[in-house]
Amino acid sequence: ADGIIYTLNVTAGVSDCAGNVTNQTLTARFAFPALPDSTDVIINEVLADPRATGTPFVEIYNRSEKVLDLKAIWLATRDKNTGEISSVKETSPEGRLFFPGEYLVLSKDGAVVRSEYFSPAPKAFVDMASLPTFSIAAGTVVLLTPWQTILDEFSYTEKMQFALLNTSDGVSLERVNPDRPASDPGNWHSASQNVGFATPGYQNSQFMSRPESDDEIAISPEIFSPDNDGYNDQLSIACNFSQPGYSVTIRIYDSNGRLVRLLVKNQPAGTGNVYYWDGLTDDRTKALIGIYIIHTEVFNLGGKVKQFKKTAVLGGRL
Repeated sequence: ADGIIYTLNVTAGVSDCAGNVTNQTLTARFAFPALPDSTDVIINEVLADPRATGTPFVEIYNRSEKVLDLKAIWLATRDKNTGEISSVKETSPEGRLFFPGEYLVLSKDGAVVRSEYFSPAPKAFVDMASLPTFSIAAGTVVLLTPWQTILDEFSYTEKMQFALLNTSDGVSLERVNPDRPASDPGNWHSASQNVGFATPGYQNSQFMSRPESDDEIAISPEIFSPDNDGYNDQLSIACNFSQPGYSVTIRIYDSNGRLVRLLVKNQPAGTGNVYYWDGLTDDRTKALIGIYIIHTEVFNLGGKVKQFKKTAVLGGRL
């Protein structure tokens, strides 16, 4: 039946028709794949600007409970002039099972990617005959089905990279939270220096789960250090409203009451939006170590206004 994962175990000592005998237990998984729906599979990491010795890649993640077939997942881009889907490529014409919670890395040469970056999952790499052309400065990555259903779409620019990097060559953009939309620029961050600037085939170095809190405004972590080491590099500001229809403005002040960052202004919010501060000021310089006040103002069309003040500490090496 669809969705059931079967496991085949072959014990040590079994011989094949040629007389070769296994000296260890062999295990294989198989299933009857289901058809993918929108957001079952997401774009999780993109390297559009590889080093001179590298190659571009797109990492995808199966966030559903389904077993899928790569044959039904294609990769494309959009024409920058017309906005139409273009350069459509089959990821695996012969097919490949894609299990729940699995990461797969799409590139022209997985061996090259593995030579550039560490990966604990050598079987996560899928070699394609060719990739769509993804511009370094800006572009769009599209996942779609053969019947033209958009599974996920990510439009990026090189300005989304961490502003304090010396260079973005060889630095991937990682999705912070797979449950947040790809269209949210704040949901993407440069991969950590501590992992070598990319995490092909495994969980992103910049992954952050949604803060678990009943507060209408929740801050996490209380102390963050935006040094791109992959540990608490961003401050998460989660909105938990009982009703939709609010507009949100978030201002960040230093301990002396000076405005250092207007994070969002009059942005429509649902009941569970999350915003991220990367520790940079409005002029794209790193904010100083210290205590910061996160002032959040929300209002709806009925004239209801709420204001919240939270504090966070920006830490770092002295």
